[in-house]
Amino acid sequence: MILFFKKMAGGGQRPPKVNLSEVCWSWLGAFLGITPVAYLNYNLLSGNDFVYIIEFWF
Repeated sequence: MILFFKKMAGGGQRPPKVNLSEVCWSWLGAFLGITPVAYLNYNLLSGNDFVYIIEFWF
């Protein structure tokens, strides 16, 4: 049990750094996945009080 909690303390090797292209592909995939859900929420379910998407405006 002690070993389980000891590994949470860190000190080991970090995972390798992610490339910028991987970050961009991930962002694009997330954007393309959220877009149809937002479209359906705002156009088909606009009369309901259901909230399917929480938007953050920065």
